[in-house]
Amino acid sequence: MSAIAIIPAHIKSTTIPQKNLALIGGKPMVWWTINAAVESGVIDRIFVSTDGKEIADIATKMDAEVLWRPQDFIDRSATIRLDEIIAYHLKVDKLEGDPVVLLQPTSPFRDAEDIRGAMNLFHVKQADCVFSAIPQGHFLWVMNATNQGPQPIYRPEARKNRQQLKDWVWENGAIYITRRAIWDKLGQRVMSTPKAYAYMMSKLHSLEVDEPEDLELARMLCGDREQECVSSISTA
Repeated sequence: MSAIAIIPAHIKSTTIPQKNLALIGGKPMVWWTINAAVESGVIDRIFVSTDGKEIADIATKMDAEVLWRPQDFIDRSATIRLDEIIAYHLKVDKLEGDPVVLLQPTSPFRDAEDIRGAMNLFHVKQADCVFSAIPQGHFLWVMNATNQGPQPIYRPEARKNRQQLKDWVWENGAIYITRRAIWDKLGQRVMSTPKAYAYMMSKLHSLEVDEPEDLELARMLCGDREQECVSSISTA
């Protein structure tokens, strides 16, 4: 089968109004992900899942196909799981393709080369799934884990230096490539398996726009002009 990509881009956001239409480098945020998918040359069909006409219009102009979300998903937009949306489209819209590439538009600096690199890793390793990641390098605590306060998910008595955490990685949310059989059986993008691999991305390309501060940072990195943004990211 041929590879397909699904870009989930709803119109509303609880943190940034119409986040996927927010301008970065003079282009709507969703534009960057559609453009990267098109330019990668390794995806045969590109779908944008949305509930917004403005987003659908952008997708159509860029030769992507639009998947409309049902009203139930719109009503539950603040709580519905992303994997549930993708699994729905694969089944109900009868999408054919393998592997399935999930590209979140909140990662505008992930580029065509990143997608090609992740897809190459998927094929070379004959993977079940590939996810993009960055070195973790942080010590994580679970807030409000108990009534006694946050709890570490590492051993404080065996705390390592940052340089010793090279084997810890953090999903950056930019790219997920998954065998269709996993979606059909489990309805999820990743699974713990010997055939799961991390594709390492640069921190700059990994910027994820979730909060207003993230959007401000993305705009600072881009400057005021599109070409300035494209140059700064492509040479990172």
